[in-house]
Amino acid sequence: MSKHHNMNFPFIYQKILSIYHFIYGKIYNFSYYISPKRVQHDTDQFHIGKEDIEKQEEEKEEKEEPTSPKFTKCCAFFLIFSLAFLMAVNTMDDIIYESVLPYIKAEYGMNNVHSKIITMMFIASCAIFAPVFFYFWNTFSGLRVLFGAIALMIMFGVGSTYVPKKEFWIFMCLRSLLDSVKVDYMASTPALIADLFDDDIRIAMQTLLYVLNTIGCLLGTIGGSYIANYIGSDWRMALRVAPLLDLAALGLLAAVTRKPGRGGMKHKADIHQKKTTLRSDYLDLVSNRSLVFVCVGFALSGFVTRGMSIYAPTLLNTTRIMANTTWTCVTTDCTFDESLTYGLGKCLSTASGIIIGVEINKHFQKRNPYGAPVVCAVALLVSVPLLCIGLLLVGISTVASQILFFISGICLAVNKVLVNEIILMVVLPNRRGWSFTEKATLGWLGNVGGEYVLYWASKLLEIKFPHSELIQNHRMEFLLFIYPLVALIGAGYFLLTAKYLKKDAEKVTQFLNTPTIDEEQPEIP
Repeated sequence: MSKHHNMNFPFIYQKILSIYHFIYGKIYNFSYYISPKRVQHDTDQFHIGKEDIEKQEEEKEEKEEPTSPKFTKCCAFFLIFSLAFLMAVNTMDDIIYESVLPYIKAEYGMNNVHSKIITMMFIASCAIFAPVFFYFWNTFSGLRVLFGAIALMIMFGVGSTYVPKKEFWIFMCLRSLLDSVKVDYMASTPALIADLFDDDIRIAMQTLLYVLNTIGCLLGTIGGSYIANYIGSDWRMALRVAPLLDLAALGLLAAVTRKPGRGGMKHKADIHQKKTTLRSDYLDLVSNRSLVFVCVGFALSGFVTRGMSIYAPTLLNTTRIMANTTWTCVTTDCTFDESLTYGLGKCLSTASGIIIGVEINKHFQKRNPYGAPVVCAVALLVSVPLLCIGLLLVGISTVASQILFFISGICLAVNKVLVNEIILMVVLPNRRGWSFTEKATLGWLGNVGGEYVLYWASKLLEIKFPHSELIQNHRMEFLLFIYPLVALIGAGYFLLTAKYLKKDAEKVTQFLNTPTIDEEQPEIP
């Protein structure tokens, strides 16, 4: 029995070994086809000849051709509208959250100290998620990252509605993570569009996306206010509306996630396969003067836009009340009329400014290919006197002030698409995710500053000069002149960007034109 067993053992061992190799081969082949497209070249670790590289590329194309359908223009336009829908849903979620925040504070016992801690937690979570998204945008295809980010938003949004009363900090952590994911993944949509389109088509698609985003934000604001009023005090149910819409968008986007990794309609694998280290990526983004200056200029422009959208309606309404001006109410709550009117004007001025900025830059590029920062700077400089004159005319004619505020809104919106084009010029393709995240983080800080700096300054003047009627009655008018000053500073940063743009763009071009088969690639100084 033992002898028979020993004779059959090698045969059984060979069978088991063959079955193991068969299963391992199937798993390896399956993982190869479902694995995301990598940014770096497969030959980064081994130095091989140019002919071997071309042969491997041909073999990969033959393997990927039957499993990677072409990303058509129809799918591209569908993606643009899906992104605009997601931005509208994000705006709706923010409006709903702000509307039901008093009920949340009452249930969890929140105070002003908690609100400040929440803001700090949000900034910290943004800083944590920024390098994470940077890694994923460099490693996986943009659509896969977008797909995963929406899934995270759904989990954080729904999970926050099931947190019990005693676990307040868990709720705050989930909401902070949700907001940071919104900021980081929506900030990288220009990089995704850059992977799909080139040159003039890319600019047109970015323009379409931002115009649709403006319209979607207005619709999201109206829809969010209606939903919050309809649901009432049941804040948990109200906060579940946006995740349901995100789930619908997730199903729609599943139709366009079948594309190959990077390159889009014009596959540029040789550009995205450049070998760079994480250290060189980080140092280049920090030392890139054009990137830093244009992001600061964009943040200051957002500072002015956000602040004027909040305090200009309040100033106009206060002026009408003090002048005893009769005004026909459009809505049930007459105090909402100024915000609604200013919001509609801001929507129209933003859309107009985006289109005008792109068209002016298109004609200006024929004489100066690096003139986009100059266009942004001139637009901000034009907005300065418009804002000043509009603030001075508030007590004389509110209609004239609204017209000047509308024109200044057009000037402030000129840089929205042009800033993205500047970043694409001075940043390598495998660093775009981080650079756009940096832009979004600074832009968010600018928006928060535009909202709270004036509020804190107003409170400080109220405390310092309690007996001055001039300060008590007109401090808002005086403080609003901060925004023209900030716009002037922002124009200066755009002019600094114009000074270094050509040099930084030529560095990127020189780096991309180097061969990809060398063992060591030159780093951008």
